[in-house]
Amino acid sequence: MSGLALPAAVGFVVALGLRLSLIADYGGNYSFDGFQRWAGRDHVLVQSWLPVTQSVIGGVAALGGGITDARIAISVIGALAAAAGVVLAGRMGGVVAAWAFLVPACYGPFVVWTAAPYQEGTFLLVLFAGLALALSDRWLAADLVIGLLGLVRYEGWPCVALYVAWRRDPRALVALWGMAAWITARYGLDLAGFHASPADFDDWEGMRGRTTPASWAEDAGRLFGHAWDSGGLAYCAAGAVGIATSWRRPGILLLVAIGFAQVAAVAGWLAGLEIATYRMLVVPVMLAGLLGAVGASTVWARLPGRLRPGLVLLGALLIYLGVVDAWRGARSESVRMAPERKLLAEMLERPDCDWVIQPRTGLGTRQRHDGCEILQGLGDARHGDGFWCAPWGPPPATERSCVADARWMDKRYVVAFRGADGTAHAPIGSGPVAAPAGAAVEPGP
Repeated sequence: MSGLALPAAVGFVVALGLRLSLIADYGGNYSFDGFQRWAGRDHVLVQSWLPVTQSVIGGVAALGGGITDARIAISVIGALAAAAGVVLAGRMGGVVAAWAFLVPACYGPFVVWTAAPYQEGTFLLVLFAGLALALSDRWLAADLVIGLLGLVRYEGWPCVALYVAWRRDPRALVALWGMAAWITARYGLDLAGFHASPADFDDWEGMRGRTTPASWAEDAGRLFGHAWDSGGLAYCAAGAVGIATSWRRPGILLLVAIGFAQVAAVAGWLAGLEIATYRMLVVPVMLAGLLGAVGASTVWARLPGRLRPGLVLLGALLIYLGVVDAWRGARSESVRMAPERKLLAEMLERPDCDWVIQPRTGLGTRQRHDGCEILQGLGDARHGDGFWCAPWGPPPATERSCVADARWMDKRYVVAFRGADGTAHAPIGSGPVAAPAGAAVEPGP
């Protein structure tokens, strides 16, 4: 491990620095899962999601932290995932592979979606750390860590099964502990997740009627375009080189099998969500990047010395493109929430009013996203506590002297103030809150 300590430390520092800089430039929260997780910060179980990532969010909130603190905590996990990837690459391909993994560690979507309340960072940290332990012959620790995938993300369940099959040892069945614990708790105890809104968020309901082979192919084409734009295809090509040159190395074939399982999961997302998003690329591309890092070590050993600087320059170019893409992606997500951010600022200026919101809708698949979801995910207010979302039920009688009606009209929120007795008040504060051109909310699987 001593030879891997330095690249792992560098990977952690660089990865955390990128995420903290991103938060400094584009604070707050973004996208559906992030909104729901923050709105459910008092709960460990939210929606039908597995509990590990939400436990981090809830822990931050329980300690009095806000959204920024939650994003910092998730960013630390993302940086640890990058460091664990460095160690795993080193276990599979040596010190050169460890240093090479610093390149995909800067992949744009990986940076963006592991600096917000999402589970990709948690998933990759557990997976990379567990496999690194296995390749260090620390089998019991590896089994226990890999088993935690069963409580992180459903897409981790095939990974656990593949790991157990790869181990070919009955003792590896210990890795099933997380899945067994969840099945027992969820179905044996009939536990249900908290829903911050009455909207139906089941990605799979009515999928047969919504998705056709043609629509799926169209979405797959868009995802291919996202992979091109983000540089993901370069990592896929590097991963193919890694498989071709290094498939006999320990753990390579297991990683390939896990990668195909994640690609299959993404194919299911395309059918269930009816849309292609940058976030879908994170896990498959990072697995390809890990294979590519191992392949880079093999190529490096075979490459004439005069050509090695070219390989270094290629890595530097990919890092630069990844950082640029990360800032572009974060800016895009932040801009999409601008109307609700401005409305929330006006709500904070008038705490004497009861706020009734007629939100914008149709921002995501099947109109499951709307302005009320965004408001709950951006601040401390929630439906029934800080504002009232009109489509979710009629507001109760108020004892306050002021009622503020905020209605989405012509791509902006128009706010009208009135007294509790119905008399009109002149608007106070900012004017109508307009949406940026082409605004839309990126849905989360």
